Amino acid sequence: MLTEQKQRIPGGPPDGFDPSQDMRAWIEQNFNLYGDIYRANIFGKSAYVVSSPDYAQHVLRNNWSNYIKGLAIKRIAMLLGNGLMVSEGEFWIKQRRMIQPAFHRDAVSSFYEVMRTANLRLLEKWERAAQQDESVNVTRDVSLMVLEVTLRALFSVDYVEVAPFFNILHDDPSRNLGFAQKFVKLRQTVIELVERRRGNPIDDADILGILMEARDQGGQPMPDDQLVAEIITIIVAGHETTASMLNISQNAEVERRLSDELEVMVKGKFPAMEKLPNFIYTRLIIDEALRFYPPGWLMTRRAKMDDRLGD
Repeated sequence: MLTEQKQRIPGGPPDGFDPSQDMRAWIEQNFNLYGDIYRANIFGKSAYVVSSPDYAQHVLRNNWSNYIKGLAIKRIAMLLGNGLMVSEGEFWIKQRRMIQPAFHRDAVSSFYEVMRTANLRLLEKWERAAQQDESVNVTRDVSLMVLEVTLRALFSVDYVEVAPFFNILHDDPSRNLGFAQKFVKLRQTVIELVERRRGNPIDDADILGILMEARDQGGQPMPDDQLVAEIITIIVAGHETTASMLNISQNAEVERRLSDELEVMVKGKFPAMEKLPNFIYTRLIIDEALRFYPPGWLMTRRAKMDDRLGD
């Protein structure tokens, strides 16, 4: 029995994770030593760390009902509330169905002009800087541009009024308790906007309006606190993940080929949305960047019952 148990439990590092270390580097180092599944002590808890696509498929999809979201997600709940990133099970399924229409192709297409305008404005800024031999902060500029697109898609005509409240997302890089206390005010901003729109609806079909009109299978709308949680989740998750993913450039040859494709395809003009599938090499770069440097590079789950991964 002991021999069988040793075969069933994967090995791993004898010492626990040291919080002073870089966790991503530590995880990768142990994958090199122990393979694509190992057991480790992380923050005083026993954990199994996996990288195999088959194991991830099993935990996240095939046997998802046996797993609940882990400690990292619970910490996020303190900031975002019980939105899609945090919620579980049947409640998650219900919310996912209600939110999905806001991200259908037609809905996204309606925000394309917002994306185009924001990108062209940033391009003009960088061209002026180049002409004047000035440096630019790519990280900050891209972050601001993505935040603008996100907020305009969410709030349309109310963007100018609400945008200043969300500057905290790029002005304050910390994600500590102090940041969380400031963040509470953002929820109140959204609540006030929802209440005002109920009394004075707008014509623009933005994401907030779509979610306010959404109904579950019983015909019920989202409660206000849940509506706010979903809006805040879209802002934080949609802004920070996209901005970090776009801020990658390490290979001069790849960058040159990307530039060549853009020059040939657009000929100095911003492409129409229906032309985007033609950017084959651009899509390859995006997919590969997401594979190597995913903004959400760590996902945690807690097993409710015993389970088996491979052997």
